Amino acid sequence: MDVDRYSTGRNLHYEVFVRYTVDGLEFESTTDDYTFGMRTGNTVKIYYDRNHPFHVRVRGLPYETAVLLVAILFLGSIDLLFCRRLIGQIKEERKSKKPKSAAP
Repeated sequence: MDVDRYSTGRNLHYEVFVRYTVDGLEFESTTDDYTFGMRTGNTVKIYYDRNHPFHVRVRGLPYETAVLLVAILFLGSIDLLFCRRLIGQIKEERKSKKPKSAAP
C-alpha cells in the first residue's frame, strides 16, 4: 500500500494505491478510501467486486470522521469541565446564602 496526499486549494485529498492478488492474478488499484492512521507500507483489508476485481474499497474509519470525532470528544470534555465548575460555584453560593439558625 502507498498513500499520496495532495491539496486542491483549501481541501486535502488522499489517494491510496493497493496491490492485491485474486485467484492468482495480481492487481493494482487506487481508491480515495483513506482511513486514519494509514501509512505507506501498511497492510490493509480490502474489499473487491468479484465481477470487477479492480474495484476496491478499504474499510476503516475515514480520516475526516476521525478528526471530527476527536474534535467532538475534546470540545465535549471542555464543556463538561466547565459545567462541573459552574455547578460547584452555584452550590457554594447556595451554601453561603443559607440563613444560619439561631441556637435556642
